[in-house]
Amino acid sequence: MSGFDLFDFYRFLLSVLVGSYATVRLVTFIWRLQYIGFGDPRARGLLRQYLLIQMLRVRFRRFAWDLLQIALLLVVFILLLHRHWR
Repeated sequence: MSGFDLFDFYRFLLSVLVGSYATVRLVTFIWRLQYIGFGDPRARGLLRQYLLIQMLRVRFRRFAWDLLQIALLLVVFILLLHRHWR
C-alpha cells in the first residue's frame, strides 16, 4: 500500500477547482451572451462580420514572437508529460 502523497492530493484538488471554475465561467458567459442579443439574426450577423474584420486586421508579424514562445512552451510541456507518464 502506497503512502499518502500531499503533492498528488494538492494537484488533484487544484485541477478539480480550476476545471470547475472554468466550466462555470464559460457557461455563465454563454448564458449572458444569449441575452445580449445573440438570438437576434441581424445582431448575430453584425457580430460575425465585426469579428471577421478584426481578425483580418491582425498582422502575423506583430505576434510572431509570442506565438513562437507559446509553441516552445507547449513542446516543453508535452515532453514533460511524456517523461512523467513513462
